[in-house]
Amino acid sequence: MGTIPGRRWLAGHALKMTKDAFTVMDSARDCGDIAVLWLGPKPAYVISHPGLIRRLLTAEDKNLDKGPLYENLAQLIGVSIGTLIGHAHRVRRRIVAPAYVPNVTIMADTAVELASSWQPGHVYDMATQMRRYSFMVMARTLFTGAISPAAEAEFVELLPVALTGISKYMADPTGLLKQLPTRDNRRIRHALATLKKITEDGLANHRNGSGGEGGILAALIEARDPDTGQPLTAEEIRNEAMVMMSAGSETVAGVLANACGILAWKPDVARRLHAETDRVLGELPIVEARLPELEYSKRVVTEILRMYPPGALMSRRVIVDLDLGGHRIPAGAAVFFCPYLLHRRPDLYPEPDRFDPERWLPERAAALPHGAFMPFGAGAHICVGEEIAWQEAMIAVATISKLWQLRPASDQPPRPVLAPTLGLDAVHVTVAPHPSRRQPSEPEEPADGNRV
Repeated sequence: MGTIPGRRWLAGHALKMTKDAFTVMDSARDCGDIAVLWLGPKPAYVISHPGLIRRLLTAEDKNLDKGPLYENLAQLIGVSIGTLIGHAHRVRRRIVAPAYVPNVTIMADTAVELASSWQPGHVYDMATQMRRYSFMVMARTLFTGAISPAAEAEFVELLPVALTGISKYMADPTGLLKQLPTRDNRRIRHALATLKKITEDGLANHRNGSGGEGGILAALIEARDPDTGQPLTAEEIRNEAMVMMSAGSETVAGVLANACGILAWKPDVARRLHAETDRVLGELPIVEARLPELEYSKRVVTEILRMYPPGALMSRRVIVDLDLGGHRIPAGAAVFFCPYLLHRRPDLYPEPDRFDPERWLPERAAALPHGAFMPFGAGAHICVGEEIAWQEAMIAVATISKLWQLRPASDQPPRPVLAPTLGLDAVHVTVAPHPSRRQPSEPEEPADGNRV
């Protein structure tokens, strides 16, 4: 056990976490299986050993609660599967898990719609573009025609505002930040209130028969407790929709922003992706039957999830004294399990900072110990939307690779940012048509475009 470098008197690591949480977390790589992070005068414990993480999330789950971050989340968007613990969480998960079914048609159509809107030779920030894709998929998968196009556009516009507020308020242990009469707080409160209203309108439309077929909101209406047969209340459905928005959009967007960075900055990987999508895919949009054939694409997405897991730092609070790996963790302490540090351990992944999709060839992946790869968590609280995230990422990566070549528009590679999911601050690339789609008169290298 070692203390993370950079601790300051009284403040500990709190100020640095506010300014650049990723750098603080990355500096814990040499601190052993348990790193000590000081949040003001109180120590917290960052766990990065696969066995200790699994024990924490399975055998010791009964001795943990979700802590102040998730208590703040419950105050912002309501009690849901994302904030419940223990028996209440298990009951809610049994009810809502069947609703989390990927809609490949929506994902594939939306990927083509967005990628087809790009102009050759123009510069785009792919962090922004991938957020837009993820938010559009979220709106369409959640509501499936139960809200108007204008409401969908408003949803896509306001969701990032709300997510920024949720991130900021969750990290405030005092709860005072959201009460300040600032312009930002007014914008965030308006965004959260409007998203709740859009969700309630979509719920009402589904219930009166004017919503589309399928969709997660409709599935939540039909969901029943398998033991009692009781449905969810309108408030519970709204809260589940809100937590899906908060947990299921920025996470996928971060993975896809990293994928675009790989396509631009690693031409050898991009060439293999182009070759695979040319061989496997016919006309777009992608159909579900083709996804299992995208073997290299899946290895690329898996390697992104290893190096840049979106849920890079997840918190709990110990409610009794624990002995973890021979170290005493006192009751009341915050503990973080850290997939980012886990996935960068050289004893598990040789040359852990090298992007190598071939790590995930079946024979090599099979040699990894149990618990060495957990981008979506583990145990009772493993992400209920894991399958949706995989499908969405695969479809977007393959669609972009089929249509476009991406080239760096900056000499500086993208910078990782942890806030609270792990993503990139910006990914500026120039887009050029895929060679198989380039017209004979088009130049090999695109002209400089306008930053958008």
